[in-house]
Amino acid sequence: MKMVGIAKTVIGQTEKTIVLYPLKDGLIAKTLYYYDEIAEIPRKVPKMQLDKKELDMAKMLIQTMAKPFVAEEFHDEYQERLRNAIMQKIKGNDVLMVEQGAANNVIDLMEALKGSLELMNREEPVKREGKIS
Repeated sequence: MKMVGIAKTVIGQTEKTIVLYPLKDGLIAKTLYYYDEIAEIPRKVPKMQLDKKELDMAKMLIQTMAKPFVAEEFHDEYQERLRNAIMQKIKGNDVLMVEQGAANNVIDLMEALKGSLELMNREEPVKREGKIS
């Protein structure tokens, strides 16, 4: 008889329901959605009008930023900051919290994309027809 366990836990500041199921070598825990968090998939997805220049620029940006996924590059920054704050407190140092308010400036997305592409092109020379530019 195959069975799973259902439990509640706190992740961050939110209570989550999780499912626990056994494997030969251990136990897997996955978070579940509450019933009221599940939304119906829309029957019709609205079509957006895309400008060809914007679409081409977005494709070029994605191509210039694409790189292989390296799992080791990703880590829990919150836990690192929390661990450092705890260690500072243990050492008797004051721990200051820096408020990171939302930026109130409005940017032009197209200009930001153009700037990003120009920067990427300057940093990494691209081979074109056998020449490095």
